[in-house]
Amino acid sequence: DSVAIWRPAIPVVAVLLVVFPIATERMMLSGLWKHPYRLATNLYGQTEALESVIGYDGLSTDPNTAALLNSLSEIARRRDLVGRPGLSVSTSPGYALALGLTHPPADLFISSSEYMPDNADIYAARLRTAGGRGLIDPDDPPVIVTAGPSAPADIAGILAEYGILFPDEFDLEVAESPLAAIGVWIPRGRR
Repeated sequence: DSVAIWRPAIPVVAVLLVVFPIATERMMLSGLWKHPYRLATNLYGQTEALESVIGYDGLSTDPNTAALLNSLSEIARRRDLVGRPGLSVSTSPGYALALGLTHPPADLFISSSEYMPDNADIYAARLRTAGGRGLIDPDDPPVIVTAGPSAPADIAGILAEYGILFPDEFDLEVAESPLAAIGVWIPRGRR
């Protein structure tokens, strides 16, 4: 009697017993387990200890990422950026962490229409919401972190609505490694 009740489940269980080991093997071969979080290299390449990178003590990464994060922390220390407000534009908020920038809005990820035109209205709304809530202060303008040394015009336009003249009143420093170039736009002075 119980065999008759469970008979429809037998093919499903048999398929799962075959598919599960194959799916596991594919994940291992594709590197999904070796390359979590879209790391530049697999986990075995994460050999460089981040001893002097702000916010990353005790972590190891690949040499190119380590070079970039070390460069960002060096800029932060030299330019006294730790504790300043910051904003990430088309970059990882992790770069804002390596600069020691405060949250919010440093953890607010926005992008430019130059990089992601399909979602430009969403990113513009995020930035305007942060400005409307007083998270963007013209008396203490945020350090702006960009993908590369360019200043996105649409971001500049929105910041101008809050009295921040980007990039005109900012100095640019570039952190580079073979992995990427990250622009660090530092406000020239506080009003």
